[in-house]
Amino acid sequence: MIRSLAPLAKCLRRARGRILSSPTPSIARSGASGIVVYILDKKMYVANVGNASAVVSKGGSAVPVSTKHDPYDRAETARIRAAEGWISPPGLVNDEIDISRSFGFYHLLPIVNARPDIFSYDLTELDEFVIVTNRGLWDYISYQTAVDIARRADPMIAAQKLRDLAIGYGADGSTMIMVIGVADLFKGASTTAAPASPEQHDTGISCTRGLNREVPPPVGHLAIVFTNIKGSTHLWEANPGMSTAMGMHNTLLRRYLRVCGGYEVKTEGGSFMCSFPTVLAAVRWCMTVQVELLRVPWPLEILECTDGKAVYDEEGRLIVRGLSVRMGIHCGTPLCMTDPVTNRMDYFGPMVNRSSRIESSAAGGHIMCSSDVIREINAKIFESEPETEYSNAQSQEAIDSIRQLDPKVVPVGEIRLKGLEVPEMLSLIFPSNLIGRKDLDDTAVDPTGTSGSRVQFSVAQVRELAMLCLRLEMSSSGHVFRPYPERKGSLRGPEVPLDEDEPSIFLHGDANVFLPPMPDKPTDADLMLILYWLMVRIENAEKALCTMAGG
Repeated sequence: MIRSLAPLAKCLRRARGRILSSPTPSIARSGASGIVVYILDKKMYVANVGNASAVVSKGGSAVPVSTKHDPYDRAETARIRAAEGWISPPGLVNDEIDISRSFGFYHLLPIVNARPDIFSYDLTELDEFVIVTNRGLWDYISYQTAVDIARRADPMIAAQKLRDLAIGYGADGSTMIMVIGVADLFKGASTTAAPASPEQHDTGISCTRGLNREVPPPVGHLAIVFTNIKGSTHLWEANPGMSTAMGMHNTLLRRYLRVCGGYEVKTEGGSFMCSFPTVLAAVRWCMTVQVELLRVPWPLEILECTDGKAVYDEEGRLIVRGLSVRMGIHCGTPLCMTDPVTNRMDYFGPMVNRSSRIESSAAGGHIMCSSDVIREINAKIFESEPETEYSNAQSQEAIDSIRQLDPKVVPVGEIRLKGLEVPEMLSLIFPSNLIGRKDLDDTAVDPTGTSGSRVQFSVAQVRELAMLCLRLEMSSSGHVFRPYPERKGSLRGPEVPLDEDEPSIFLHGDANVFLPPMPDKPTDADLMLILYWLMVRIENAEKALCTMAGG
């Protein structure tokens, strides 16, 4: 391996020498982003520098496997400042380039360097292809949209279509796009990139365009799923971000209905009623949605309220973030009838009523299943029970997808459902990384309170504002403040010798000495007082800077 990299290293050294000795200033001050994808057996390694990135299509979902080196990323911003660099208001490093890492740009070393971020990714039967491209595509198309467009049988055609679309939106000729199929690594696997086809049961919703067409309304023996957002009524009343969050929630659920082969029956408020031709298709949809809800870019108002704040389990894994959705699954043979108003299939009867009551018995973030559903899961997923008469209808794609999520079943026991005479044996099912939800307290939020659904300032945010205030005050006095690193602050003695050769413009010190003391859990009155004090200091520093500038 080392011998194979030696010629490449020699080539890079020669290229760097030629660039540095170039008489043309534009060449000497140029650079480039880069990305390398290396697949060994069924493991993929991705290393990238700059804004070149890669995305994997995992069962129709976009999974980024690289990092865009943006100067405004908090970690990159801290690194740039530590290297004596700065970021201009347009987001340019030293007011020159808009990426924080790159090949070349040797005049900006070490602020801009070529240290890559390296990812390792285990390929599975659900992975279809990898999109490798530069910013020419991502500046105009989101990851998920690119995956939806690229889900074609031929990767070459998919790459051409993405290129044409990017150019149509205004990309220049430097756009580079590669679509690499990885599904053929798993011989005999049933999961392949499904080509999009014309809609036969179009819902008229743009978020599902480019995906598989909606399945025909299931009839006969099928699975019914009811969903509902926890605390949706309270959030609608008190949280201004609920409107945006509801649109994101609906888009996510409808997208994965197409991916998992479900049929949207109707929607009311924060609730969905969906039908599936098989039980495992319904289980796959519920588990996938619960995982993907954690990755949605929820509005800040949702993330900073009591109902949507992030929660981690004992192992430090994220288990709750944003809207919390409860789900209930039941299977049977309901009465089917086309709604004359919506022209869509609707379902009635005791089986539907039982499905609704099962969902009502679940807590936020839980998937409640009837005994019939658990019996099918045990037969096809865990293979711990004999197969049922409907087991042969379960798709291998759904089985593989559920096994990848590593489901965990938690028996609840016999529950008497509201309005039903016969009790039901219920169980909860979780993806393995969300099993910590079973221990969460599902206490309802007090509807009379206001703190549950409004934006709150965190202590970290107030400290950042205070640090900005301190830097402005030092700048207004003609100095640059350099705080001691946190890891060295505790080791620093009471007096630190200053370097006589260092310009006096730089002032070193412990930032905590100049920042207001803040408790870990400040009250609203404490925060308002601190913010008011910082506002006065920032205004005074601004006036001093304007006076220095002659304004």
